[in-house]
Amino acid sequence: MADKRRIAATSGRVLTGVVGAAVFLGAGLVVGQDALPVLAVNAPKTTVTPTASDQSRLCAGPLLRQGGDASFASFAAPELTTAASSAPEQTVIAAPDNLTGDQFGTPTVLSVSGGEGEERPRIAAAQSQVAGLDDLTGLAATACGEASADSWLVAGSTDVGRTSVLSLSNPSRADAVIDLSFFSETGAIDAPGARGILVPAGQNRVFAVASFAPGVRTPVIRVQSSGGHVVAALQQSVTRGITPGGVELSLPTAPPSSTQVLPGVVLGGAGPAPDTGIYDDSIGALRIFVPGTDPAQMNISFVSEQGTEPPQPLNYSIEGGVVQEISLTDMTAGSYSVVISSDLPFVASARTTAVAGESSDFAWFGASAPLEDTIELAVAPGEGARLHLFNPTGADLDVTMTDQAGVVTQLAVPAGGAAAPTVPSGRAYNVSGVGGAHAQVSFESAAGLSAYPIQPTSPLATPVTVYPR
Repeated sequence: MADKRRIAATSGRVLTGVVGAAVFLGAGLVVGQDALPVLAVNAPKTTVTPTASDQSRLCAGPLLRQGGDASFASFAAPELTTAASSAPEQTVIAAPDNLTGDQFGTPTVLSVSGGEGEERPRIAAAQSQVAGLDDLTGLAATACGEASADSWLVAGSTDVGRTSVLSLSNPSRADAVIDLSFFSETGAIDAPGARGILVPAGQNRVFAVASFAPGVRTPVIRVQSSGGHVVAALQQSVTRGITPGGVELSLPTAPPSSTQVLPGVVLGGAGPAPDTGIYDDSIGALRIFVPGTDPAQMNISFVSEQGTEPPQPLNYSIEGGVVQEISLTDMTAGSYSVVISSDLPFVASARTTAVAGESSDFAWFGASAPLEDTIELAVAPGEGARLHLFNPTGADLDVTMTDQAGVVTQLAVPAGGAAAPTVPSGRAYNVSGVGGAHAQVSFESAAGLSAYPIQPTSPLATPVTVYPR
């Protein structure tokens, strides 16, 4: 499958000439009485709008079960919602590692074409799947992602009872050679076989994370590709004893930055967990990683979506090169936008858990980048869906959401504040007025808990200013 997609050398002689000219001009200024004329020339320029590039999103495909012989098999097909400025073209990615891909589907590419003189096309898509097996239960919803040469997965675990599966999909026309870097609570991991992984054009490859990094509680994975770009996804499932504890499918979080925003983190308010000295991933936590070796000073603040008094800000020193988690168990139940600022770039996500009777599920809330003014929004099928919007700007946002039927919803998001309206399952929207905002979609119901951040569209076809020589 394929996507539609002088150095100046300065010699000593030249330098001498410049100096000589400066001396000559200086002498002229001393001897002559008349001021030299002032010449001002405006550099010619023109604004060029490139041909609108095609836009595509890759949907990760069905959840997978890992067999004892390191094989993988899907057991049901996910449901999909698409929002696009024009009818998208659909292309299936080959998945040779999925033994039942022909039956339940494989990763899929959705594309919309651009043309000369047209606006940049827009597309968004999201998928969801409910698992109800003896060893795999819960809701997993995720956006369909844009291929990248460099991305960070901040999720997963290969500790006892935890299974993490890494999916790498190459929707491009060129083969991709992948280098994986693994980091943990003890630092960088020497992972044999993690370099030079070939993902052929139009194919998907699947790997057990434990084959690279076994027994890791808090992995962070950097995925770098040369040749074709890829979409990375991480499926995590939990089993506590013999009881399944949920499943989640995560795409990359926002790239390293000195500020990260995690909109709409849903907390159950379970209260402080007893300090048993044992790692417990059933509690809410921020997972943070600072690349490099220098420590970072971080401030963590919270904005309540219920309009209530937010928790007090937190200050931490985070060691470089080591993955750390910060507990969120003492926070009141509700949903919060979490803003983390630092003196060094870092990546972050948040994990929370929901309990319903004897069953439980968990979600990873990734960091999102600021949105452009108008976006397409796809709400994956699933009950209890909310759109979380955080406005870090200094002006109120008047947001307009228009669904496929033309029904318009108006929404105000105050400066420095947040909003979290409910949204219907499986609905597609054109959303305007969200420039500078951060967004996430979450689901909370009897089926489970899940979330995915809304990331901005690639800026490849924006107008550029050209200065001709």
